[in-house]
Amino acid sequence: MLKLKFDITEEMYELTEQGIAKLIAGEDTLSGIKQMLSPNWKVQEKELDGKYEISITLNK
Repeated sequence: MLKLKFDITEEMYELTEQGIAKLIAGEDTLSGIKQMLSPNWKVQEKELDGKYEISITLNK
């Protein structure tokens, strides 16, 4: 889904047991990801020089 909507490939993030981590993206992509995910997903971001390091995990 990330590839189709945001042109994000598997090389751009780290797959974890709970979701993904270390995805570097801009504010528009971050906003789009937050809008499309259901409430059972948690999005964490850390700003890095105008971009964001994003982690997406399943809420427990």
